[in-house]
Amino acid sequence: MNPQSTPNPEDFSADDRAGIFMVTVEFSGIYRTEVEADSEDDARRKIAAEIETDGIDALPDSITDTEVRSVRPHPTMYRVTRDGRPMQVSKLLAGDTPRQPDERGF
Repeated sequence: MNPQSTPNPEDFSADDRAGIFMVTVEFSGIYRTEVEADSEDDARRKIAAEIETDGIDALPDSITDTEVRSVRPHPTMYRVTRDGRPMQVSKLLAGDTPRQPDERGF
């Protein structure tokens, strides 16, 4: 294979994920929680740090708006070795080499 050309997808093991769709839903709302703190500023710092490190795994207390932004088939993921590392990619690049799935199917 010419390293300057895009690899042929048929040469690669692929996970086509048929029947799986990527759905993006955007919502806005309100999330209420209690924070033990010494001051209002301390409470703001604590909740900001919690959101930054852990995220919020709960649904908002009140959802005020929702919109389905997109629905699309999950892209085919090709199993490649790129720069010496095994990975799955949706777009093949020059230099990608085929590889077989590992014991987890990755």
